[in-house]
Amino acid sequence: MPSWSEADLKRGSIDFNGGTIACLIRNQSDTGAALEVASALGVPAQFNLLIVADRLRYGCTVIWRMERLIGVKFHEAYVQGITPPELRTK
Repeated sequence: MPSWSEADLKRGSIDFNGGTIACLIRNQSDTGAALEVASALGVPAQFNLLIVADRLRYGCTVIWRMERLIGVKFHEAYVQGITPPELRTK
């Protein structure tokens, strides 16, 4: 498993159907990220990832799994507290 410095870590939350799993975000890019979890078992194929420090929420699909790491592809992102365009009323 690759090693990352503490400066590379961000705390996140995997949110799905009323459930939440804590995670650490690893090597995030514009299109996805590697997430460290206590166990990849129980993490659904699709979920929302909340990154509190960035005030962002991403729609994600899992593209790979390894023990405590999962790789995700981002679908969309929006800033917490700001309604995404598709949910705004006119």
